[in-house]
Amino acid sequence: MILLLFLLVWNKPDEAFACSCVMPPPAGKQAVVKADAVFRGKVIGIVESDKDLHKGRTVTFQVDEVWKGIENGRIEIKTGLNSGDCGFPFVEGESYLVFANTNDFYEKDMLTTTICQRTNQLAEASDDLTVLGNGKIFDHSFETDSHKSTIQAWPVVITIFVFLVTFSLINIYRRNAKG
Repeated sequence: MILLLFLLVWNKPDEAFACSCVMPPPAGKQAVVKADAVFRGKVIGIVESDKDLHKGRTVTFQVDEVWKGIENGRIEIKTGLNSGDCGFPFVEGESYLVFANTNDFYEKDMLTTTICQRTNQLAEASDDLTVLGNGKIFDHSFETDSHKSTIQAWPVVITIFVFLVTFSLINIYRRNAKG
């Protein structure tokens, strides 16, 4: 009996955390004021981390439009793994309107978002987009990934090679004609 009591007291389950949040601010300037960053972007990568207490996902966005706090065309933010830890269920390839705050929960000074904020799929964010109006647009047309730039470089390389071979053959022909 004492052994059973000892096991019950000392073998308690690990502490569990559940998501609990108040309603996000309504669409409008108040939501922008409360956020450190507000942007519209497409998810181009998601990496899950199961490190220590701060498990979560790093979500990489190609930023298309900004209203507050973002200076680059690509940004990483953190969120929880699922709704149990307030994680927002981002899907790679989908576009979102993101309201994020800087905190130290995952990493020092890292932007994070949760289901407790106004972050939403772009298709569901029409109220916010109407209130926000136009933001700063990022032009991604000048960006190329390494594969595209390699493919675009081949015509230049081939042209230079053909020119050098032709020039060399002409010089060889001239030398032989003189001699």
